[in-house]
Amino acid sequence: MNANLLKFLAGAGTLAMWFALVVLKLTDPAPLVAALGGVLAAVLGYHAITNLSGTGQVAAIIQQLIPAPPAPKSALTGLPTIQPAAGPTVQS
Repeated sequence: MNANLLKFLAGAGTLAMWFALVVLKLTDPAPLVAALGGVLAAVLGYHAITNLSGTGQVAAIIQQLIPAPPAPKSALTGLPTIQPAAGPTVQS
């Protein structure tokens, strides 16, 4: 097993046992709520610091989800386009 997975399982197991004690009304829930707030803050901080390179990936995913805006309609729609004539060339 990966060391990080073991740490995660140990932390999750500890919080689960603590939650069970609160549900069974064997301990006060206030410290558990404070501990969960600390855990969430730590996880948020960890991911904010270690996943800085992932912001481009998130932006690309969001851009794929947002539909492209419609092209602006012009009053000149349907008119033929005029190609510019070739101008003189400069020779050195």
